[in-house]
Amino acid sequence: MPTTPDFEHFSADVIGEPISFGWNVFYRVVEGLPLTAEQAALYCASTGRPEYVPRVGGYQEATGICGRRSEKTQTCVKFLLWKIAYGGYEKQFRPSWFARLGRHTRLLRIPLILQDTRVARDVLRTAESLALGSPLLSEEIAESFRSELIFKNGLALTTFPATKASVRSLACPAALLDELAFVSIEGADDKELVRQLRPSMIEFGQTRRLIKLSTPWQRSGILYEEFSQRLERPDLLVWQASTQTMTPRISVADLERERISDPSYFTREFLAEFTADRECFIPFDDTRAAIQNWRELAPVTGPYYIGALDASSVTGGDRFTFGIAHSGGDGHFVDVLRGWQKATVGEVCDEIAHLSKAYRIEKVIADQFGFAFLHELMRQRGVELGQLAFTARSKPEIFFALKSALSTGKFHLPNHPEAIRELRALESTRLSGGNYRICAPGKLHDDYATTLALLAYKIADSQPKQPWSSYLVAGEPKTALDQNAPRPSPYRVTNDRWANLGANDFGPERWWHRI
Repeated sequence: MPTTPDFEHFSADVIGEPISFGWNVFYRVVEGLPLTAEQAALYCASTGRPEYVPRVGGYQEATGICGRRSEKTQTCVKFLLWKIAYGGYEKQFRPSWFARLGRHTRLLRIPLILQDTRVARDVLRTAESLALGSPLLSEEIAESFRSELIFKNGLALTTFPATKASVRSLACPAALLDELAFVSIEGADDKELVRQLRPSMIEFGQTRRLIKLSTPWQRSGILYEEFSQRLERPDLLVWQASTQTMTPRISVADLERERISDPSYFTREFLAEFTADRECFIPFDDTRAAIQNWRELAPVTGPYYIGALDASSVTGGDRFTFGIAHSGGDGHFVDVLRGWQKATVGEVCDEIAHLSKAYRIEKVIADQFGFAFLHELMRQRGVELGQLAFTARSKPEIFFALKSALSTGKFHLPNHPEAIRELRALESTRLSGGNYRICAPGKLHDDYATTLALLAYKIADSQPKQPWSSYLVAGEPKTALDQNAPRPSPYRVTNDRWANLGANDFGPERWWHRI
């Protein structure tokens, strides 16, 4: 390779696609390069810091929270191509160590971790097009595959799914985590993903580069945590800027139309600000603290069990879920949490009836969806089905009961990964009328979460109630201190159920009031 150009000149001269002023400043800060007065002003506005002091060796981690269509991914691909060509990563291992590494992996891979395989394929094709369009870079390409672009110096751009196991056993000098705020929505754990990626890069010291880019979504997850701590961590660069700041390609007129159409959406998507209308309903730490080490608890003598089901799959493609819980001395415990997706309704009802009888449950709670049909099926199997209707007002109350129980640490959950993912993905959106819409985002499911909410809502009534006839038993009270016992009467008649009613029971304090 010829003399090393900086990233700005590499993009303009080698690739032939100049980068914008905003992205030039961002990556100059990442590399620890000096800034002009105009560039320093943008740095202060985007980071919230009072002044710019170049960091020796640059930032090993950088988080860019930028507006939609601000050329986040495409500019980062150019940056990674520049690091492949001029970063010198292939020289950082001792020859013997690198030889041993080569026998196992043959390559130093730079992961591109994106939302799904379609986006990953498009981004890799973009990188291949940029490299083949450059006379200099095209000579450095060794091989091109569906998910990998290999260069002659032993480095490769490789796409990976957003899972915590995908980057283990790799040596990664640099990496891109794209749209990190949406990783948890797709069912993955964003914190665990970053935690597993960092050890793969640790051998490269100050030259490693972990770039996390995303448009904001919820006020939760690692993206929001880093944004909240951006002034407290000098080792982490957190950059927040709007679409208009980072790219001149989007016209002001188009942005203004988006603002008029939906101001809250515009603030989040194009101004890159965390808005209050899109909230993570249950805090991550509350869910993590509630997880226990069991999958199911066997029935025991003593506790009074309650059951709840969510029968969404009767009318759609969601799961049919069922849960059992009980109250104990240390709080409330979810004993059983099961789901069915491809079984017939009759088979599911048979299993629910078997579990209900094993846990001594006479009445199972369900919402109104498909209730009449399920009520008859469960009645035939000897189990009563009670309705707890979901309305615009009652559904938030039911889910807030779950939120409250988890926040107090008294609601203990089984180690059920799918249910935990659903709880973490729940969103709370405040509507114009003052109510809340609580549901899973996009195409995700909330069937397990709904069952847990029903259990949490009914768990307060999980103590068995004595039948009213028990208060009308003839004879003397068991103890004089029993305040609930009927008072003796001078007109007592043997085996007469009215014998224990006192003279005052027919006055202002009537016997049916006490019942």
